[in-house]
Amino acid sequence: MDNLHFLGEKILEKKYEIAKMVHTNRLADLKEVKDINLTNEEIIELRATFISYFGQALMEKNDQKTIFDQIVK
Repeated sequence: MDNLHFLGEKILEKKYEIAKMVHTNRLADLKEVKDINLTNEEIIELRATFISYFGQALMEKNDQKTIFDQIVK
């Protein structure tokens, strides 16, 4: 197993932990949150999904277009 594959696995394994840390840090940076109709759990889920794309890209060595298409979707 190469280093990128290993890193991708770890990102996927810890995607919710990473998403929660990002979420906590972003909320601390924002003084006022406007027009967000999502719960914290929904936001964390979206962040975890986005983070998982990075892990998958490292593991599967997808081409840039495939990764871009996943992120846009």
